[in-house]
Amino acid sequence: MAVAGFDRLYLERLLGKQLSQKDIEERIPMLGCPFEGEEEGKLFFEVFPNRPDMLGAEGFARAVKTFLGITRGLKEYAASKPAIKLFVDSSVQAIRPHIAAAVVRDAKLTGSAVESLIQLQEKIDETMGRRRKKVAIGLHDMEKVTPPFTYKAAGQNEISFIPLDFSDRMTPAEILERHPKGRLYGGILRGSKTCPVIIDSKGQVLSFPPIINSELTRVTGSTKTLFIDITGQHEKPLNEALNIIVTSLADAGAKIEAVDVMGKRCPDLSPRRIKVSPSYANSLLGTDLSEKQMAALAGKMGYGYDSSILVPAYRADIMHQIDIVEDIAIAHGYENFKPAIPRVPGMASRLAESEFRAFCGRLMTGLGFQEIQSMYLVNEEDAFKKMRITLPTNICIISNSVSNECTICRASLLQGLVKALSQNRHNTYPQKLFEIGEVFAVDKNKETGAENPLRLAAALSDSLAGYEKLAAVLASFLSGLGINFELKPAKHPSFLEGRTASIIISGSSVGIIGEIHPEVLQSWNLECASIALELDLDAVSQMLKG
Repeated sequence: MAVAGFDRLYLERLLGKQLSQKDIEERIPMLGCPFEGEEEGKLFFEVFPNRPDMLGAEGFARAVKTFLGITRGLKEYAASKPAIKLFVDSSVQAIRPHIAAAVVRDAKLTGSAVESLIQLQEKIDETMGRRRKKVAIGLHDMEKVTPPFTYKAAGQNEISFIPLDFSDRMTPAEILERHPKGRLYGGILRGSKTCPVIIDSKGQVLSFPPIINSELTRVTGSTKTLFIDITGQHEKPLNEALNIIVTSLADAGAKIEAVDVMGKRCPDLSPRRIKVSPSYANSLLGTDLSEKQMAALAGKMGYGYDSSILVPAYRADIMHQIDIVEDIAIAHGYENFKPAIPRVPGMASRLAESEFRAFCGRLMTGLGFQEIQSMYLVNEEDAFKKMRITLPTNICIISNSVSNECTICRASLLQGLVKALSQNRHNTYPQKLFEIGEVFAVDKNKETGAENPLRLAAALSDSLAGYEKLAAVLASFLSGLGINFELKPAKHPSFLEGRTASIIISGSSVGIIGEIHPEVLQSWNLECASIALELDLDAVSQMLKG
């Protein structure tokens, strides 16, 4: 989620009314944007990830306008016929194949408007753009260059230009090495010997996407005509981001002009149609809305209606009729829904699996251990390298991860416990922690393509801690479940050899217990001896049922 700040005077000018404190603190947050405070004339709201169109002041004002009833219904936009062309060379196919573009004329980039545009660009880059990997936006003063433009690949030392905020010409290779943006985003182009560039008819460089624009096309308060480029790996998110930006600029008074991108007119600002019947909405919301009432509520969220819902071009989040039903619920007002007992037979009760999980938690708490909940998403460094484990082939990798801290799904609970011990080194000892939770592994035989077995992990850290202490805890825990077990010597890279054992139940190994290896302790800056175990609770549960 992103927190966006809007100049209050500029926002009120866009709305055409002064905002009361009730509007700011109570009514607008019901749109799904919690108020975060006011500072130096700026209003700060948290904008949920599904509404990137509200990350700029213009888009935010547009949504608030309909929600507060200042205006109602669909706001349509149109782009004039293309006056310039953008050629796409096949050389970019292997590195960053897609580009969308538009021209915006008569831009009125006052101080607040420029600030809003920059915020919108940066927030989209960071959120729906996945830190420029999925979407990267370039804004240019078009009066400084000469169309037509060409998007192509160039060798890293083949071309040079002055990058934004620098005064010397640099090659792409030098930018990747020396420019702050090159060091920050260069990983997106890792492994490529060429770099994508946008040039004009005179060979002047506008941009080196997704890294940096040229100083030549810097946008200032005097810029009247903007050329906008958006590049990425897939076409759909580029067009969605472009629609958000150009409609926001249009709301600030600019005129949108299409660009001919290899014979295709860009952007497409026509509304989409999605059929939503009142009976479908009513069945989900527990309401009795007529078609006319549903159309009015849809209009309050900026939609049009003519037997189908007309979705505006800037609403990138609408993928299914359920998304529109959610907006109808927001427009109706969550505070206006009346609680009712569902018409279903029987009484609710906890699932047997949940009961077993809760009972295991109570056993561990009774043994003097404190429960933690660690992150489901981790990274290879913490999960494997620091734990002395070779990277397995069946881990679940996160595509388009927005953070280096969260790149994979956890395959074990041990790393979370050791990390918790590391973060609590300043607290008193002994420290006794446990966690019950799912771990993940790729399994092509599963419907979802992955399995998520339930595990229990426990750790004990103390200067006097030894293997025997945690083995006694394990014995008490399994005794509480009515299960006999035995320990057999084993090896595990995270544990000390000779002080490690497999947990055997009914002849099958269901877990591991041992003293944590000194190299693991050193990696996590732990000074006290630590013992840990991890147990497959799904396997234990099946044995109890058997």
